[in-house]
Amino acid sequence: MSYVSYADVVDGLHERFLTIAGFPAYNEEGVLINLLRYEPAVIHHTPTIYTLLDGFERNASGQLTAMHYRILHRLVIQWQDNEQAELALMPFVHRVPAAVDADQTLGGRITMGLARISSGQSGFVIISNTKYRCLDFFSTVPTKAPFQSGI
Repeated sequence: MSYVSYADVVDGLHERFLTIAGFPAYNEEGVLINLLRYEPAVIHHTPTIYTLLDGFERNASGQLTAMHYRILHRLVIQWQDNEQAELALMPFVHRVPAAVDADQTLGGRITMGLARISSGQSGFVIISNTKYRCLDFFSTVPTKAPFQSGI
């Protein structure tokens, strides 16, 4: 029997982000180009969301192991004009958390506990010598499995 891994959790969160109105973007070959599992060296399209592990806690009690992931989802918006960047950012303040709230078990991957966007922080980030406006969302995701299950 397999148990939910960190990669499974990211898959579930990314499935939720694909439901955000106006977000997913695909190239001519039909490949998704603005939802990434790594910090990119260059941004080809905005908005882009990339996901990074921020940290985790692992606790064992009796025959159960619990993992509590804290995951960063950085939304990057083109920044050339302050007003336009802020206007582009505003809808995502609610859309990203709402996408996760719509299925907090991430398609049934999580059987004990619920995924949620727990906080956010705005700022700026420089990628490939280009400054972008960003909104960092932090999700918290608990998973549980039998002790010595590999998680």
